[in-house]
Amino acid sequence: MSDKIDEKELPFKSVLDQTDDVVIITEVEPLNEPFGPKILYVNKAFTTLTGYTQEEVLGKTPRILQGDKTDKNTLKRIRTALEKKEAIHVELLNYAKDQTEYWLDFTIIPIKDSKGRIQYFAAIEHDITERKKLEDAKAMLSALVEFSGEAIIGKNLEGIIQSWNKAARNLYGYTEKEAIDANIKMLFPEEREGEFQEIMDKIVKDEHIKGFETFRTHKDGHIIPVSLTIAPIKNARGKIIGASTTARDITQQKINEEKLKHLAEHDVLTGLINRPLFEDRMVQALAIAKRTNCNMAVCFLDIDGFKNINDTYGHNIGDLVLCTAAKCMQKCIRDIDTLARFGGDEFALILSYLNEEKDVIKIVKKLIHLFSKGFLIENYNLKVTLSIGISLYPRDGMNDLLKKADAAMYYVKKHGKNNFIFFNAIDKD
Repeated sequence: MSDKIDEKELPFKSVLDQTDDVVIITEVEPLNEPFGPKILYVNKAFTTLTGYTQEEVLGKTPRILQGDKTDKNTLKRIRTALEKKEAIHVELLNYAKDQTEYWLDFTIIPIKDSKGRIQYFAAIEHDITERKKLEDAKAMLSALVEFSGEAIIGKNLEGIIQSWNKAARNLYGYTEKEAIDANIKMLFPEEREGEFQEIMDKIVKDEHIKGFETFRTHKDGHIIPVSLTIAPIKNARGKIIGASTTARDITQQKINEEKLKHLAEHDVLTGLINRPLFEDRMVQALAIAKRTNCNMAVCFLDIDGFKNINDTYGHNIGDLVLCTAAKCMQKCIRDIDTLARFGGDEFALILSYLNEEKDVIKIVKKLIHLFSKGFLIENYNLKVTLSIGISLYPRDGMNDLLKKADAAMYYVKKHGKNNFIFFNAIDKD
């Protein structure tokens, strides 16, 4: 068999090359070591993710992507499925050409001909490296929380403190002598005093409170975010005589949650917001524009020639170009505007509180002019230009503004690049 699929057998090659997911097509046989099915096709997403060219992998086996940390049990599961000619869905750690580790969520399916005979195996793979990093960060956070010291406080039904451990002293600053016989309310910030009665009402009903997040006051006056678990204390006859509170300082947890939230909503490379958060902001901006009767523009921006820069100078220079581009864009827009990176060389922009079309033109012309000067990066003079598509509310309606801006941007790409166009101008052409 040839090491390459005839393009006549792959009518959707152009579609596969445009998808963000990695696609690998292999032979069906042989499965035995040390050979295995050869790679017959990989799409552009594969070469972007792994750093291998198509020529470097065609005729090789997918084992070139595996390494020391690739899970052997998962590989056995894959082999078993292939031997049975069955589909399989797994997550697997692989290695790029430069030995960078990356995680994939992928499905391998048999491709059959019109007579039902299996011709190939196709793997559709989605890069989940960032998700795995977030999961690791969350696991680390959970471990820190699980094994942290916890304050334990016993009090009667009137709130008078009966017991106070060392962790409580460390958390709140009061010594055992200072705390015993004092009222637990001394730990409540003024705006939280009502919580005492709410808690005790549940305790006398023999209810347990778990993971109640609130705020308490340190001896020196500063406020501490805490997670409380509160349970009734009963005497030998089963009568409820008080409550035991386990308090955990969740200051670091809140900081970590904010960091994780930031990671989930922002592009790691440029620090700009990502597409999901951008789309949320767009909904808000539309609501404001409708309420204030102002114009609002959505711009889709694409860096011309970025792939050539990546291919010529490498991904490190490419990353610096993206960071420089993001900073240049931020210089050209107002504080009230919203800029996002969608991935690759694509950016999006919301321009709010506009009086007329020329307000948009002024900003995008400034962007195009600034980029036309090129970037000096690592002593390389790089020619960089922008193609910008624009949709305008209310002229272009409320729906699909981003899609319309994207269509306008591709129109610019097709007609010479280094320019901008409004979506409604495409309709006129």
